[in-house]
Amino acid sequence: MKKFLIAAALLGATLTASAQSQDGDSVVIIKKPNEVRISEGRGYINVEVRGKEGNDDYIYSVRKGYSKGTNTSITSEKNKNWDFNIPFLEKKDRQTGASSRPQYQTARFSFNIIDDIQFGMGLVGTTSQAPGMDVDMTNGGFEFFLNNIFHWRFAPTRNTHLTMGFGVDWRNYRMRGDTRFIKDGTGITLGSYPEGADIDFSRLKVFSLTLDLMLRQRLFGNVSIAAGPVVNFNTSGSLKTRYTLVNGENREGVKEQSSNIHQKSVTVDFKGELKINPIAFYIKYSPMNVLDTNYGPRFRSLSAGAMIVF
Repeated sequence: MKKFLIAAALLGATLTASAQSQDGDSVVIIKKPNEVRISEGRGYINVEVRGKEGNDDYIYSVRKGYSKGTNTSITSEKNKNWDFNIPFLEKKDRQTGASSRPQYQTARFSFNIIDDIQFGMGLVGTTSQAPGMDVDMTNGGFEFFLNNIFHWRFAPTRNTHLTMGFGVDWRNYRMRGDTRFIKDGTGITLGSYPEGADIDFSRLKVFSLTLDLMLRQRLFGNVSIAAGPVVNFNTSGSLKTRYTLVNGENREGVKEQSSNIHQKSVTVDFKGELKINPIAFYIKYSPMNVLDTNYGPRFRSLSAGAMIVF
């Protein structure tokens, strides 16, 4: 009972109004703490408060001895804005050498709908292209995606999260040079434009449902990094080529299109992120060909851009 009363008194001193009483006892106010921990050691009770209104990195701790003949206390207050957090490891208490919190916190699962929504846009290029193909990020190819429409989060520690989010992605692979995509029977080939054509563009578009699996690590403040695979379920694709035939004074616009490009049904990207909340920068690379190479030219996807987190 005595231990409980000491902890309650310390907690009350930590969370009630800030003032100075007549007998010199100090009272501290911490509004809207993120987490309060009460731990017991041999001969002492420790109360630690992490985070407060407007400052997630604030730490306030009070240690009170309660053994017979002991009336000591240790109080510390600090901000750790530039502390660097290592995945799965916790910082050690300077006085005791013990971990300030369990090395592996009790795992927390959460399921969220329309939470931490990520809207991203970037430029699209390719690697390992077939000869004659010219798709790169300077050609105006683009990507739009919306991620975490609903997602799960697992937190093994306070600063490390594993997330799985569902979303949608739309990528445009665009060529502006002298080569175009041509629908040839059941497949896609590469070929030249008719002589004298005024070229606009030739592009392939792929729409995907995505499953984003990421390991996220907070470094300090609002800065975090993340990496992991993105599984793309490529539900549809299309081809469109536009150019103008010029014959003297006559100009005839031509549009060639097809909705059957034989994209692979499932591909995987590897994604890296640097997040400075609420903005994040990303890069994605796929080691897999976008199209079924039995029906079209080989090329692999590469994209990079920025996203905003709501």
